[in-house]
Amino acid sequence: MSTHHIIQSGNWQMEIPADWEEPDPDSDRLYFESADGEKGLYLLSIHYEAGEDAHSVADELLALDAAGWEDDPSYEWQIPCNERLETDAGLIHYFERYDPVLQYRIVTKLLVRLPVVVRGTFHDYACTDHETSRVWFSRMIASLELHA
Repeated sequence: MSTHHIIQSGNWQMEIPADWEEPDPDSDRLYFESADGEKGLYLLSIHYEAGEDAHSVADELLALDAAGWEDDPSYEWQIPCNERLETDAGLIHYFERYDPVLQYRIVTKLLVRLPVVVRGTFHDYACTDHETSRVWFSRMIASLELHA
């Protein structure tokens, strides 16, 4: 993962590997995928109304995300990380689920600085080694940030 380029919108930016592509640029969901199809990234930016609480918004989005995965009995998820941080840039929440049998790892990074929320969901569809996947994605996950 040595060559990267920056992708950005009006309120966020991040680095992705230069060989990642957006398979369906006409989709209403922003998705990038590695050339071999083994890794992917979904990005979503949401604007909330004034008066919302950052922790409540994060809880709501994580619950919606979890409902889709936890209802599927074919997965036996481990939760290696569930961490919320208060920073000068806003609330950051990391949530990771991993199924070693199905070799599937998902990391969600929420950036909450109301009224803006950005969710990056990083997928390793062929996670044969958790630590290798963690190191591989670390630069991308760290690079996802809100503009000032």
